[in-house]
Amino acid sequence: MKHKEIKIRKNKEIIIFLHGGPGFDDYLESYFSILNDTFTCIFYSQKKGPNIIIDELIEEIDLLVNKCEHKPIILGHSWGGVLALKYISLFKNKICGLILMNTGLNTEQWLKYRETLKLLKLEDAEPEDIFMTEKEKLKGLTFFKNMSKTLSEDTFNSIFKHFLSNFDLINELSVISFPILNVFGEKDHRFPVEIARSFKKFNPNIIELELRDSGHFPFILEDKLDRICSTINKTFNKKRI
Repeated sequence: MKHKEIKIRKNKEIIIFLHGGPGFDDYLESYFSILNDTFTCIFYSQKKGPNIIIDELIEEIDLLVNKCEHKPIILGHSWGGVLALKYISLFKNKICGLILMNTGLNTEQWLKYRETLKLLKLEDAEPEDIFMTEKEKLKGLTFFKNMSKTLSEDTFNSIFKHFLSNFDLINELSVISFPILNVFGEKDHRFPVEIARSFKKFNPNIIELELRDSGHFPFILEDKLDRICSTINKTFNKKRI
């Protein structure tokens, strides 16, 4: 686990950012560090290895949470959202808010994108054509290629074998009572939009932010990032006294 020294400011809420993967390095800091003006933001790269299990990733999140002087918010993008929900299922009393971004709740949703690709005739498409809209590719193709270089196939395969091949976190989502913001792109093929729209069925208190003409990485476009950050501020920026 690689992360910077945490400087907690008592008058600011804390957000711990969980990047996607599994098997990537953090790619969220370069976009969401602008939230440091209103939150204490913690970014780190999840542990990797050929035999990683989810318990090890849960442990490192808990180490970060335990360093916080008050309950943090967790933001999880893609796989990071799955990991966030799994952590909360074990330690929900340690967290005060959840931000899900382009994620799924169970193995069926994790694998559903394959059906979507067939319908769109994208089975043989380049990864960037699956995960990004044309506008996003114009702006973020370098980001996508650099991010892809950090993927550990060994880590992905280990987590898939031990967890992703058979998981379901719907019940975990349904019992959360603290604020949840669900952010998703209208044109995300990795977790198709009907999946994200279904979350409110399981927890009606979820706040939705659906971003039109956005794929799996909506934050790479400045206007979408602005909307995400302003909604996070509106939902979670409650200054502590």
